[in-house]
Amino acid sequence: MKKYLSMGLVAVCLCIVASACNSRNDMNYSTRTKFPWTPNISAPLNYPVEIKYAFWGFGTDGERYPVMEPLGNIGIGVSMGKVSFEDYEREEGLDIPNSMEVLWLSYAESKFYKLHTTFSKNLQWEILQLFRQGYHNKYDDKHENYSTLLITMLPGGKVWLYMNGVGRTVLVCDTLQAEPIEMTLEEFDKDAPNVANSVQEYSEGNLDKEQIADIKENGIPFELWE
Repeated sequence: MKKYLSMGLVAVCLCIVASACNSRNDMNYSTRTKFPWTPNISAPLNYPVEIKYAFWGFGTDGERYPVMEPLGNIGIGVSMGKVSFEDYEREEGLDIPNSMEVLWLSYAESKFYKLHTTFSKNLQWEILQLFRQGYHNKYDDKHENYSTLLITMLPGGKVWLYMNGVGRTVLVCDTLQAEPIEMTLEEFDKDAPNVANSVQEYSEGNLDKEQIADIKENGIPFELWE
């Protein structure tokens, strides 16, 4: 009898410890400020872009997380996969991004755009809460966390920010506006003059026949992203 009583007490104690650990983990997660995340870019299927550079800024020391994928061309809010960097793979994760800098060429417009902006406290808070809360993946019936921060570049220099996770994409900002800038083709890419004589020729060379025909016939529907 004493043996069974002892075993029962041990089981109860283990349950209490497990419960306490779970509660502690939940509490830590709800107050967490660093998370593992990677950066990427995207653009509409028919209006692809190429970046010269794109950075997410984070922390208080001016640290920046670079995007290595140069092309955005598979859809709004759609990530082309992610690249991890050993220098940024910290066990505790990274701070919430607080700024962004990007310069790109819009093939459809043969135009360069540049944006360097600091995020509002409200936007940083929204991103933080999404990281903390995560979401329910109904396809696998389990809880997931967001893992990618995505810069989506649209015609006219508009920029939308998304967060991606397994089976989930959420728009977090649609009010950013880049400015058009003047730049030579060689300044954009020192090797580009080897394949084209002008920005327009380079841009058209990176569009397929269907995209070129659609733009010539219908123009660019800037109002879609107002």
